[in-house]
Amino acid sequence: MKSIYYNLTLKDFIELNSVKGSDLEAKRQKLSILFKVEKEFFDGMTSAQVIELYSDFEKLETQPIKTVYKKRIKVGGRWFFIDYRLSQISSAQFIDITHFAKSNPLDNIHRIVASCIRPISWRFGKVKKYNGDEHDEISELLLNQMKIKDAYPIMLFFCTLSSKLSDNILNFFLSKSEEMESQLRTLTQSGDGLPQ
Repeated sequence: MKSIYYNLTLKDFIELNSVKGSDLEAKRQKLSILFKVEKEFFDGMTSAQVIELYSDFEKLETQPIKTVYKKRIKVGGRWFFIDYRLSQISSAQFIDITHFAKSNPLDNIHRIVASCIRPISWRFGKVKKYNGDEHDEISELLLNQMKIKDAYPIMLFFCTLSSKLSDNILNFFLSKSEEMESQLRTLTQSGDGLPQ
């Protein structure tokens, strides 16, 4: 079961997360996505069998995926480079990552990952610069062919980073706001800040 779950494509993973509810019909729908079969496949099973099979999946779904940070990955015959050094991430990449992470990151997992990676000509080839014009093509490739086990570490790193950076930026501006208010009070009290 673990192997089946970890080898889901991003498209399957998004579809799996779109199924709402916990009734028997929702469980059958999720299992059909997981095993890549029609829902009718489960018609011959008792409800107890479906629930037992689903409970195995549910346990797996709540466990974190083993995280292996790779610098290079191959998806659909193309090689990509992941740079976890913040100093090497372009401002365009950071803007795209932040944009897609804000609005429902699970539905945008392929877009976020496409913003985090850069194409390379071959496994050890030269890393190309990030090009936003290629984003849609790369994200579509990732959606249909990238496995969740490969995307998870990238998402974990960059979404955690995005969240922490946003918090740090907000805290910085709040601290500067208090400092500026304090300076303004001092100027107002001394009369230096009042118009003549």
